[in-house]
Amino acid sequence: MPRKSYLSLVGRKRESGRESVEIAIRVLAQRPELRSLIGGCLMAWPFVEMEMALILGQLIGSENDAAMAVFNVIRHSTSPRDAISEAGRYALNAEDQELLSAVLNIEKDIESERNNLAHGHFGISNLLPDDLVWQDTTDYLKIGRNVSYQGKIIISDDTHESVVKTIGVYTKIDLEKIYKDIEQLGYVFRILLNYLKSVHDNDGMSSKWRRQLCEQPHMTRELERVRHENSLQLAGGPLLPEPEC
Repeated sequence: MPRKSYLSLVGRKRESGRESVEIAIRVLAQRPELRSLIGGCLMAWPFVEMEMALILGQLIGSENDAAMAVFNVIRHSTSPRDAISEAGRYALNAEDQELLSAVLNIEKDIESERNNLAHGHFGISNLLPDDLVWQDTTDYLKIGRNVSYQGKIIISDDTHESVVKTIGVYTKIDLEKIYKDIEQLGYVFRILLNYLKSVHDNDGMSSKWRRQLCEQPHMTRELERVRHENSLQLAGGPLLPEPEC
């Protein structure tokens, strides 16, 4: 997770003077470059979803407007990742299911980071002039409830301490990494799509696409995780041949 703990970063800076933390829309203008990076991450995500729609269309054998429309409904009502995984169970052999599962695991981690950006609350601290602070909606609402319902404008020192314990921090490097991961994920899905098409068409290029897919960041780790989970499920059963990657 790129986001870091606020208290771990400020450390002794808190002893040098009065700490000021504000989480609100208006303060984001003070960090225009970071605000722009967040916008870039959110704007890049629909391109990943488009690649996922193409994967689903390939798996269910319906590469047309109807498949894209179904995906759009799924996207708003349930997890597209679950739909793709379920389709893969019926359309793919065991080895290709492992590849698909590994890619979907990567997508799950990156989507979690994207969701934090989309649904969290951002602000600033005078102790971290180059960064953005972040708070989960649940924690943010606890303070918002006091302000809205109880009319509290200035919070106590005890409340302030409880708040800063829930705050995370995004640096420029953190946000650049998330953007790069999202961009790379779209590329990984495109390679996967090319591989699945190649297998379906039996055009002799599947080994090339499979090798290229296995060379992508995080794939080795996720394939090992998937195979370990599968081996636990198959404990006591026959040994399976080692896949190519």
